[in-house]
Amino acid sequence: MVTPANRRFFDADGKVINTLGEYPDIVRLVASNEQVQLIDLNLITKIFYESLGPDKSKQAFIIYPPQTWQNQQEELKDNSHHNSYSASEIAKFIVEIIKKDFPRLALYLRNGIPNASPFYPDKPEDHCTSFSPFLNLM
Repeated sequence: MVTPANRRFFDADGKVINTLGEYPDIVRLVASNEQVQLIDLNLITKIFYESLGPDKSKQAFIIYPPQTWQNQQEELKDNSHHNSYSASEIAKFIVEIIKKDFPRLALYLRNGIPNASPFYPDKPEDHCTSFSPFLNLM
């Protein structure tokens, strides 16, 4: 089971505010009661966002000024959905959990995947999006 990712909401001290109510705890409880393994994405994203901080974490979400893309007239300000940078980072954090906690599944991972930590994420400005060969940008 996987808990839900946090949203990007911070308190005055720069700590992530839970906007998901009891849902993450209920997922944890069900996993425990059913004795199934859990990936705590809620905790991972809390650490990740707090490591970036309130301002820099904007670079991990769909937050873009008007005209960032062709025909985009309005500002995009979505504190729930990740962009390619954070999706890539979170995927790397999940791979770390798989390597540590899911040894049978880890057998299917490619060798040589670099280590990653939500405490020390890659810088957003160093991220480069690799477009799909199936994406038509024209």
